[in-house]
Order: sequence, then structure tokens, then C-alpha cells
Amino acid sequence: YIRKSIHYGTLSQITLYSRTPGTLFEPAMEVIPLFHEFLDFDKTGDTRFDKVKLTDIYSKTRPNSFSVDSVTEFSCGFEKKMDPFLKEDALMIVASVDVFPAAIPSGAMLVTSLETADGKPLVWESAMVDYISLADKWNKVQHSMIVKGSLCTGAKLKVYFWNIGCKSFYIDNLEYTIYRIGNHSPLLTEQKVWGDQ
Repeated sequence: YIRKSIHYGTLSQITLYSRTPGTLFEPAMEVIPLFHEFLDFDKTGDTRFDKVKLTDIYSKTRPNSFSVDSVTEFSCGFEKKMDPFLKEDALMIVASVDVFPAAIPSGAMLVTSLETADGKPLVWESAMVDYISLADKWNKVQHSMIVKGSLCTGAKLKVYFWNIGCKSFYIDNLEYTIYRIGNHSPLLTEQKVWGDQ
């Protein structure tokens, strides 16, 4: 779980993690949720995923999880048009998924990308499963990405699980949230120093 994340520019960031749930971000960061989407694989009528891949053998919180195997390179995921967020100075996109890997290393990753309407990447980032996961247990993989609102013109956000090594996994609770961020964003022109209130 992320307790605090401090960004010093596009290539530098410090993140404080906690093993127990708590508030995702401190109020001092001026982070306001704008949109949230969640996929827990329990609604069998959901057309975003193949029902054949559902399993009740392993599940993080509810009856089903989604089985990823050697023939599943990409999981189902999300695609969101970003035009409604054009007027925001800066956005933070936080994605997460619960992962149960059969073995480590896996090469798998949680991907968050901003693309043009024709699929060309504007920003592409990922969180490697192997850096924080243990085999044969549930692990929370989380990633945050900051983008300028002006970059959202005609763009679409994609969030998905990439099984690049074609290994066996179970995934559950795939979700993302789009936040408006205030004066602590490295993308804003007039930025207060961290800790200034």
C-alpha cells in the first residue's frame, strides 16, 4: 500500500509503502479523486473478460479470480477516453491489481499508458511484478503515473496486466483511479515546495 509518494520530476520519485491498509495519500498532497473503475471478475455477465478464464480455486476477496497462462499475454483491462480531463493542470493515475504468481521471476507487469487515438504511446509506464511479489501468495502490485491535463487531447488511457513471459498467474481486483493533483505536482508551473502549507 502506498502511504506517501513524492515526485521530483518525470524521472525521480520517492514512495513510502506500508504492509497494512491506510489512507492512500495524505490530505496535504491536495489529491482529489475524479474517476474510478474496478474489475473484480465476479460479474459473470461482464463482457470485458473471457468467462472460461474465471476460476474459484484462488481468489483474493470474492468467489472468482482471472487465470492468466501461457496463451494469455494480455489480460482484460480498461480503456478510458481522456478528453474530459483536458482542463486539469496535472493528473495522477493510480492503478493496482492483486497477483498470485505460480513462480518468480515472471517478467509480468502492470501497465498504465496514455495513447493517441490511433494507438501511438504518449506515456507508457509499468510496475514489475517480480520487484514486490512472492510466489504462491497474493501480492498487491501498484503503480502511479503523473501526466499533464493538456496531454489528454484526443488521448485514451489503458490499464492492463502484461504477462510478457507467458507464465501462470491468477489476478483479481484490477482497478485504477484518476486524481486531480494540486500544488505538489512537478508538472505545474507555479509549485510550492514540499511541506509548505
